[in-house]
Amino acid sequence: MPQKIGFWSVFAIVTGSQIGTTVFMSPASLAQYGIFSLIGWLLSGCGAISLCLVFASLCSRFPRTVPSLPQRLQRYYKLFHLNDPALA
Repeated sequence: MPQKIGFWSVFAIVTGSQIGTTVFMSPASLAQYGIFSLIGWLLSGCGAISLCLVFASLCSRFPRTVPSLPQRLQRYYKLFHLNDPALA
């Protein structure tokens, strides 16, 4: 049985490998700066955790952000005046 990998799976694999490479290569490039590299890494980690908490808070406040298909069609009809009697 053939297994296929979709676009989003490949996108996640590539993005994860790029981020992972950066995380593991950063200490080697920052080692020459001594203690400042550790402080920078800690500040970056705190910033990343803060962003995660902000996005988690936003997601919990707006649990359903994608409207259903009828709602989207209704918005497009209103936007482009497709329910105008002159077009009938």
